[in-house]
Amino acid sequence: MYQIQDKNNRYLKISIDNKISFTNNESLADVFPSEREATDFIRKAFKKKTRKNYKAVRCDNDFVSDLQSYQSSENEKIADRYIKSIEGFEKVISTYLDPEIERYTQELQKFDGVILDIRHWLRDENTKLNASQGYQVMKKLQDIERERVVCKKQLQRVAILRGCVRKACTKSETFEYDDYKNRQIEDVKVFLFGN
Repeated sequence: MYQIQDKNNRYLKISIDNKISFTNNESLADVFPSEREATDFIRKAFKKKTRKNYKAVRCDNDFVSDLQSYQSSENEKIADRYIKSIEGFEKVISTYLDPEIERYTQELQKFDGVILDIRHWLRDENTKLNASQGYQVMKKLQDIERERVVCKKQLQRVAILRGCVRKACTKSETFEYDDYKNRQIEDVKVFLFGN
């Protein structure tokens, strides 16, 4: 890691509004990942006559590496929390949704079996019905069909919920931000540092 130092041994710091200032506190100075990037910044930010007043220096303090180790430990904690969340979702699905889906599936199969039994009984040549009996059979079939629709609707709701949770978990594992598209400034580097 490198920082930029001026001839008075002060360190370069860039403010929020992208103005260059200098500080005596090394820990407040901006850090560059390589000497080349620091020297490139000097070349682009300062006029040719004044560039000799600045130099890239290696960071002597361990505060940068401390920050990096802190950041990596924080990233590990976030990853652990993420994994635990995914496992929690899977546990909820297994505990609550899977048994519901199984129950509604079995209930739907039962309704289908009853409907098929009635249809086969009606198709039999030995089945003879008068008008009253025909109405009773059709009314019973209608009630069963309506109960089946309610069951099927519940099954689909729970299945959709399970599918959406799993899809969201899978999508979150491969999530990446889209590349940023500038809104106002066409070339930020040229805007900030000139040609």
